[in-house]
Amino acid sequence: MRSFFPLAGGLVLFSSAAGLGCSSSGDDTAARSQDAESGQDAATSSTGTSGTTGTGLSGAQAACYALQQQVETSLEPAFEAAVAADSCTTDADCEVFEDVGSCNGGCGVITTTTGASAYQSAITASASSSACTQFVADGCSVLTGPCLLVGPGVQCLASKCVAGYSAAWTSLTVESDTGGTSASLPVSCSGSDCTTWSLTPDATVTSTGPSGAKTSTLSTSDFATVDGILRDPTFRQEQLRGFECDPAVGAQHVTEGIARASGGSSGGDISGCITGADAGASSDWQRIYAVLQTY
Repeated sequence: MRSFFPLAGGLVLFSSAAGLGCSSSGDDTAARSQDAESGQDAATSSTGTSGTTGTGLSGAQAACYALQQQVETSLEPAFEAAVAADSCTTDADCEVFEDVGSCNGGCGVITTTTGASAYQSAITASASSSACTQFVADGCSVLTGPCLLVGPGVQCLASKCVAGYSAAWTSLTVESDTGGTSASLPVSCSGSDCTTWSLTPDATVTSTGPSGAKTSTLSTSDFATVDGILRDPTFRQEQLRGFECDPAVGAQHVTEGIARASGGSSGGDISGCITGADAGASSDWQRIYAVLQTY
């Protein structure tokens, strides 16, 4: 079963037991068709000498795989409908549905909760098909090809469900080092010119620098600024892709680390976002840094 993961830039990635591929959103229909055909060919081709198919499966395994392909082919309309069901209002409207059944494999599909429910109904119904009944009677096991990990979760961006980080976060760490030769990854502050700020969702911030550690509580307005940026859908997409900053100016190196409640974290050099040509009070990282510097 092929699985498609929409990204904000329009890229669609998919996987199947027959192979892997990627396509722009404008070409995904052709890519799906080609992938389906290659899967069917792989299930039926044979070497004629070793008793194995072109997939390297034995005769019994190949028969099982052919039955699985029949079930998965019957589920294609439901799969396509789940992919198309991407309209959302909030993150809660979206999910990564694990599309695995008694006789079909999958890598998960980003869809809405409604789309997932409809797809699950189709998978449940497919268990009663003659192909699936034979599959189970023959003691077959579902085969699934390598899956692509596109993102750490799912979010609603511009009214569409896409791969992304959850809005909830568990920690933010920012390091500023004016004496080092490069940003440290992961964040690890050492030396007399280095300061680290660690913030948690209860507004507690611990700053560690040359004079030692100090724990404070962000003001209501300061926390609202930082929390609002971290939860912003566009900011979360930038975290997924990797923050793009201008070349850094000067000797200051700044590193970020964000951990999300649903799993997944990032860490990268954001020096240019703080000191680069386009850095300013309006940039997200500059606003965060300005707040942390006062604690």
